[in-house]
Amino acid sequence: MTTEVKTDRIGSTYHSEYQKASDRAGITGDAGSGQDADRGLADNASGMADDVAHKSKKAGDTVKDKVGEVGHDIAEKSRHAHHVICDFTKENPLVAVAMAFGLGAVIARVLPRW
Repeated sequence: MTTEVKTDRIGSTYHSEYQKASDRAGITGDAGSGQDADRGLADNASGMADDVAHKSKKAGDTVKDKVGEVGHDIAEKSRHAHHVICDFTKENPLVAVAMAFGLGAVIARVLPRW
């Protein structure tokens, strides 16, 4: 019996020609026993469940990696913006105070009073 994996034209994977013939016999009723067909269906369902679990884990790991990269980028950009604002405020304190006062006045005008 060979151990190489083969795929039929509809994409099902078999480990041997014997397994392929055995599954076909179970589908057409030539298997001889309903238990063999049930076992084959259970094995196929188990294999599909394992495949789905593997693909789900792989997709989850990919998403986790991407979220980590985005979070790192956001943290770096936030640090850079903080340094730029601090440097600007140290170099131009009067302009920074005037901008803060103006922004506060605009926000106070736009927000409703409670």
